[in-house]
Amino acid sequence: YDGVVYIGARNGSFYAVSETTGQVIWSRFIGYVTHKTCSAAGFTSTATVAPDPTTGKPTVYVYGASGYLYAMDAANGTDVWSPAKVAIPSTKVNDYYAWSSPLVFHHNVYVGISSQCDAPLVRAGLASFSQTTGTRQGTFWTTPAGTKGASIWSSPAGNQSAIYITTGNGSKGSLGFSIIKISPSLAKMGSWEVPRAQQVNDSDFGGSVSLWSAKVNGQTTTMAGACNKNGYFYALRASNLGAGPVWERQLGNPSTKGPGQCNAAAITDGSHLYVASDGTTINGKAYEGSVRKVNPATGAIIWQRGVTGPVIGTPGMDGAGVIAAQSYRSTDNKNGVFLINASTGALLKTISYGTASIFGQPVFADQYLLVASTGSQGLTAYKAH
Repeated sequence: YDGVVYIGARNGSFYAVSETTGQVIWSRFIGYVTHKTCSAAGFTSTATVAPDPTTGKPTVYVYGASGYLYAMDAANGTDVWSPAKVAIPSTKVNDYYAWSSPLVFHHNVYVGISSQCDAPLVRAGLASFSQTTGTRQGTFWTTPAGTKGASIWSSPAGNQSAIYITTGNGSKGSLGFSIIKISPSLAKMGSWEVPRAQQVNDSDFGGSVSLWSAKVNGQTTTMAGACNKNGYFYALRASNLGAGPVWERQLGNPSTKGPGQCNAAAITDGSHLYVASDGTTINGKAYEGSVRKVNPATGAIIWQRGVTGPVIGTPGMDGAGVIAAQSYRSTDNKNGVFLINASTGALLKTISYGTASIFGQPVFADQYLLVASTGSQGLTAYKAH
């Protein structure tokens, strides 16, 4: 935002970094969870920058592993309002964790509640906070009181007057394994669950809902879709999720087979849809990951490109039609950022990362491509040519 990269690290610190020099402008320790029943973890979620509704000042909204939602002055990192309690992790087990990134929408801030690694599960939902004061407005629970599961591993998406979320495994009577539509006031507006016959072990939706427009039976239709860990991408009418998929397509292997899992959200250029996956087979050849261009109304494949590692996070795309897809945990240490021509699917360039995995979305900003990885490389800015 305005020449500054705002990013959290796995060490629990949050940074404001100059886009042009890489120098830290300010940093702040937020916290991390230690290894107990799951691994230690700091930041996974992405910050959101938006104007404060009262002052108009750029404000950074951050959901930390501490279990609190923060609103920080973008200029110096000081609190705009006192950190708001979302779900505080236990000191004995790894229960709550901040997977979800904040959505600033209709003067509220929304974040998903989830467990860290199912050990143990928690009662999950979507929490809403006043953007002005940080006061909790309410919670949409995805599973009944007294039950656990239906975690929101992903980030909520907003479209005009509705919010869309995806959920993970849940008990009977929950909204697990589902794509759900909710009003800004947290009233349920619709949902759809993956059919039992298509569910696999741990058949979560691990990625966010994508929203796009398509001509369906001659009518311009707002679509909502996401990829499940069973490897299928499901595309539904946003106005009527309960009617089920308009189309569905298997993009990758189920997470039980791997490598990786189908978590990436789709991206669009306004006319076409681009979807990424974990391990898959293209023209009889096995790949650890892929990017495909598909017809947004039917899911028909226009081109498909295999790459040397699972594409777990959502790819980035610039205005010139270049896709940057990133791999996470390549089994033969061939991780990289793959620059792909969005029109033809041609592989333009591979930036090798070797053993270093890339989970977060590569970001095109100004004349840079910004990539955050594991290992010693950290945050890297590449100059576009």
